[in-house]
Amino acid sequence: MDMLTQLQRGILAVLEEAGEESLGSLRNTADECHGSPGEIDAFSSALRELLEQDYIRVANTRDELSRGWIPLSRTESLTILRDLRPFFQWSAPDQLWHWNEKAALRPHALLTDAGLVVARRILSEDGWHGRRIFG
Repeated sequence: MDMLTQLQRGILAVLEEAGEESLGSLRNTADECHGSPGEIDAFSSALRELLEQDYIRVANTRDELSRGWIPLSRTESLTILRDLRPFFQWSAPDQLWHWNEKAALRPHALLTDAGLVVARRILSEDGWHGRRIFG
C-alpha cells in the first residue's frame, strides 16, 4: 500500500463509500481536474495498476436478477482501461470531465475485498481528500 500514488489513494477512498462508481464520476471525485488529456492517461494508468494489485475490478453490465455488477475478466478490464481518452470530454464551463455520450460502454470500478481493506486504511491515514475523518 505504501507504493500507491496520490491518485490511486483518492480512487480507493472514493470507492470505499459505495463500493462502486462509474469511471466518469470517479475521475472527477478522485482528484482535481484541470482539463489536460494527461489527467485521463494518469487515471487510466492508476486504474490498471489497482486492477493488477487486485484492489478493483471493472464491470459494464448488471445481473438481471440481482442488479449487481458483473465483473469483467482481467483481460477485458485491461482492454477498456488501456485508453480512456475517447470516453472523456472536458467541459470548460463545468470544469469537469464528462463521459462521452456516444460511448457504448458505461464501465464502473468495483472495490474488491482487498481494496476495501486498503481504502479504509487510506481514509484512516489521510482522511477524506486530506481532511482526517477518523480519530
